[in-house]
Amino acid sequence: MKQSHVYGLIVSGLMLPSFAAAGDVEMTPSKVALFKNGYGYLTLEGKTGADASMNLVNLPVPSFGTFWLDVEAPAQLKRLVSRKATRKVPIEQYTMEELVRANTGAAVWVVWAGGSEDGVIVASAPKQGKENPRLIGNVNDASVPGMMNEGMLVYPPGRPGSSASNVILLKTQDGRTVSVPLEKVQQIEFLSPPTLPTRDEDVPTVSLELAAPQSGRTIRANCIAGGVSWVPEYRVDLGDAGKAVLTARATVINELMDFNGVDLDLITGFPNLKYAGVPSPIAMRQNLNAFFQSLYNVENGYMGDRVPMAAMQLGNGLMTGGLRSGTGATSSDSIDRLLASGTPASVTQAEDLFFYPVKNFTCKYNETVTTTLFSGEVSYSHVYTWDIPDQNVARSYNRSNAGDDGEQDVWHCIRLKNGFKLPLTTGIVEFTSNGYISGQGMIQFTAPGQDATVKINKSLEMLVKQSENVLETTPLPKSNDKKLLVEGTLQMKNLSDKPMEMEITKQIIGEPKEASDGGEFRQRPDRFLGGQNTAGTFVWKIQVPPGATKSVTYRYTFID
Repeated sequence: MKQSHVYGLIVSGLMLPSFAAAGDVEMTPSKVALFKNGYGYLTLEGKTGADASMNLVNLPVPSFGTFWLDVEAPAQLKRLVSRKATRKVPIEQYTMEELVRANTGAAVWVVWAGGSEDGVIVASAPKQGKENPRLIGNVNDASVPGMMNEGMLVYPPGRPGSSASNVILLKTQDGRTVSVPLEKVQQIEFLSPPTLPTRDEDVPTVSLELAAPQSGRTIRANCIAGGVSWVPEYRVDLGDAGKAVLTARATVINELMDFNGVDLDLITGFPNLKYAGVPSPIAMRQNLNAFFQSLYNVENGYMGDRVPMAAMQLGNGLMTGGLRSGTGATSSDSIDRLLASGTPASVTQAEDLFFYPVKNFTCKYNETVTTTLFSGEVSYSHVYTWDIPDQNVARSYNRSNAGDDGEQDVWHCIRLKNGFKLPLTTGIVEFTSNGYISGQGMIQFTAPGQDATVKINKSLEMLVKQSENVLETTPLPKSNDKKLLVEGTLQMKNLSDKPMEMEITKQIIGEPKEASDGGEFRQRPDRFLGGQNTAGTFVWKIQVPPGATKSVTYRYTFID
């Protein structure tokens, strides 16, 4: 069947139907606290109407267990009721049949191949209503949600899915009834503006019922909802003499609803939002079977359906940072009074979460808003790190006595001192120097007075090389195993005209024995290898003069 645009339709002054209903209470956000994983904690407010019962509109879909509502005294909340209500929704691209059905009784002139006729559209057969599939005897009882046959679609004759009417019936002025096949209709001219086609749509409606009417009382709802998040970003402009200007900003991504002049809190920390991906039953987004399946998925470690896995992992990375690694969070009493040297308001702490406040914040639905949090001077230093992983056993020891593992990567890092009186949350940081981009990395959560080390790029001015040799092989009694004494050499060559501060970490499989040049070594009980070998780590902090070559050595034993 052809789509109608409409064929030769002559209309003017068309109005789309409105979904607003008298007595509805619009809930608007007054306070929003945003996590960095796609969820927000919202406070919404509205005013009670004249009646004891009213519909609440503009509510987000809340996460399971997070929707709470109260009403200002002396009004008393009796109950909340969610139900599916039918509303008329305009059809953007409609068929000729849908146009004809929507205009029963309209005076038209119809032109078809072979003729034309004036008349009034005669009513089509009414659409049949829905029946409860859980009741025995209803025509659709073969598909019952939550039972073995769920998902089967049964369409008896005349039900949805059967063929639709394909003719237009006209009552002419002389009393005749004319049937014209729709596929032959070339033009319909309406003698008065027609009604545009609509379809029935079942939408969840939340109704608030009071014990007695109380007009003008504040309704306040709180919930966690998905579709909104914030992302922290930093820019560090490196200057001379170890001083830099750090600017922090927040980008809010809003795919939820309008925020108009709200009090915004930007949260950093690691909240446990276990059921965030499960919609509350009050939203009526799932049938009973799907709701219990969602709870089962959460309990068994499956992700919710709101945030993709990659986004959740990134969000968790931005949230956690070093918060769980003992970076020294400041006490709640002192944090409440902290002010940055730039422009932010005070930062507060609630349990293990920190809140950056932004007053009078506006961000419309489907907008992204970036706002500066603070800016100020910080001190910094250059650090070069060389991290060397465990040796591959097969490659390192099943070979000749001498070995060379070739060149490795050294990272140029910037170590920032957080001189602000507030913590730096985990976020993306960009470095510039003299107007040029220097690199980009991730800054971890850093408490006031603590250091943050960020990789910016691989160094081209420090050449490094490592090699290992087996010095001794000792057979173990009553075993085919043997103990190897291994000596390794780490060589560094500074190609620049300035000294370089090197921080070297060498991981090993075996037991560390000694390290030159003040190197530290320790066992790694956190890594279980199985068998007879443990794991160990060597660490050095060394300055390499300009143009110089520096080597350090280490020894450890390994049971092969």
